Amino acid sequence: MTIYYFCPDQGLPSGGVKKIYRHAEILKSRGFPARILHDQFGFRCDWFEHNCSIAYLNAEGPFSTVIKKAFGKKDYMPKIYLGQNIYHQSPGRKVEDKLNSDDIIVLPEFYGKHLEECVQDLPMVIFNQGFQYTFRDYNFEDKLDNNVYLQKNLKGVLVVSKHDLEGFQHVFPSLTIFRVHNGIDGSMFQYRPLEAKEKQIAFMPGKRLKDLLMLINTLKMKGLLGGWKLVPIEKESERNVADILQRSAIFLNLVDQEGFGLPAAEAASCGCIVVGYDGISGKEFLHSDFCYPVPLGDVLFFIKTMGYVMDQYENHLQKLIHQTREFSRFIQKEYSMEKEVEDVTNAWHQLLGS
Repeated sequence: MTIYYFCPDQGLPSGGVKKIYRHAEILKSRGFPARILHDQFGFRCDWFEHNCSIAYLNAEGPFSTVIKKAFGKKDYMPKIYLGQNIYHQSPGRKVEDKLNSDDIIVLPEFYGKHLEECVQDLPMVIFNQGFQYTFRDYNFEDKLDNNVYLQKNLKGVLVVSKHDLEGFQHVFPSLTIFRVHNGIDGSMFQYRPLEAKEKQIAFMPGKRLKDLLMLINTLKMKGLLGGWKLVPIEKESERNVADILQRSAIFLNLVDQEGFGLPAAEAASCGCIVVGYDGISGKEFLHSDFCYPVPLGDVLFFIKTMGYVMDQYENHLQKLIHQTREFSRFIQKEYSMEKEVEDVTNAWHQLLGS
């Protein structure tokens, strides 16, 4: 028996991909036979450090995925079936194996409707890191008889927030569901006191760009950005992200609905003043005692909140120093790597009946 966590062949940084790898790594370290399962032979994520064993569905190189996407298969999801050939690398050679009836396939939620036909004759688990993607690509008239969450070979669902746990319990009350905490690596995302940071504002421009541009340009218009450096975080390694956050006094959290909200938690661990949207699931840790949450999509509220925070920074810094220190302590306690290991391990012991 082997547990295979299927992961998209995605080279760009993604918190969801990092956590897929993290689960496989935890299981491997605890003696479970676990591997990452990629599509194209030779692909592996290299923007963060890991010690995962990797298997592949396809003996071809990664260029074949580019070809499939070029022919219109934007959300290409390969079929995974009993007896299928899989491949892994051994020093100096390519090893071929087959999927057996006791192997378990762990699928990401992102593919939505495309998961219906993905795995039919093997036991599977869904690692759902975003409740909002559960019915992705379904239309109003679609029947749900073959929805992946209703299939008999589904052993259970893993989720990463209180909100998503409640969502699945409400929509799929008969499912076996496990909430696993995301762990924040305190040795990587180390706390740095606010007084030791630069007047630097970090943000990730990949989501809600219109909101970001409205916010930044309004702050410029009001003359509030004098002496501040703006630092976008794009396509950076995990270590570079940690370095930017440790140097930044403020982190702007511009997100849509999220399954958890990993960047905000990592920024808090580094001692940033976190300002922005809670992404709904992030409400469990983005408390007003620790940071400055903004109602989702309310750009005017965001602008006014930033004005208040920047005034506090200039005139009441000690308050912010205390606030960010306590927020970092909270994150590193409630979302420790140890808690993540415990949750993942316990969930899989129950899934395997051991």
